[in-house]
Amino acid sequence: MYNETRPVGTLITGFVHDEDRKWNQYGLMPLYQALESNRWKQPDFEHTASNFLSEEFSSGDPVKMYVAFRIWNEYLIARKYRNRESAKERFLNRMSGLVVAFHTQKPLEFDTITGKPILFDLSKRHWKTIPEDHLRLNLWYPDQKQKTECVAAFHSIYPLLIYYMNHISDWGLHFCKCKVCRKIFLVKSLNMNYAVRSVVRNKPAQVNSQAGLR
Repeated sequence: MYNETRPVGTLITGFVHDEDRKWNQYGLMPLYQALESNRWKQPDFEHTASNFLSEEFSSGDPVKMYVAFRIWNEYLIARKYRNRESAKERFLNRMSGLVVAFHTQKPLEFDTITGKPILFDLSKRHWKTIPEDHLRLNLWYPDQKQKTECVAAFHSIYPLLIYYMNHISDWGLHFCKCKVCRKIFLVKSLNMNYAVRSVVRNKPAQVNSQAGLR
């Protein structure tokens, strides 16, 4: 479905942030309404959700592609159940837990003055609403030399984000945002912040092509 190598940190820097809750409005709720409506009204609700999810799937963003696929697949599974009341609630609960990461704090935000990253707060209330079994994460190494690492999340994207951010920290890397070119960098020390800005002022083209994460 998706096979592309991206710069380190792209999952964090480009993570989906849905301030308008369009994933709920156009992706989840139409399918929820389709499950509780009769067969004559279902096609209209399905068409609304299908258009939105198809557009998100075609974006090329692996997170959007995965979530769009999961929502539609879960809907098709829910349609098989005779008890539509329990099926629609099960569908909404499972998929709401998947997209909640789009509606909460961004995994990466920067201080407007220093340009340094703001600590990702894990103490907020929405964490308590996620069932413990939804935070499961599978990790395996497909080759014996352990040069390739595979990580899989199931019911929530949060475990994947946390694991990825911890991994970057273990490597001794830090996110930093340049005040001049506005690009995001991975540096070994946040004390390099001033040095990066100085280089950008002198050689913007060189830094943009070599150090910017896209």
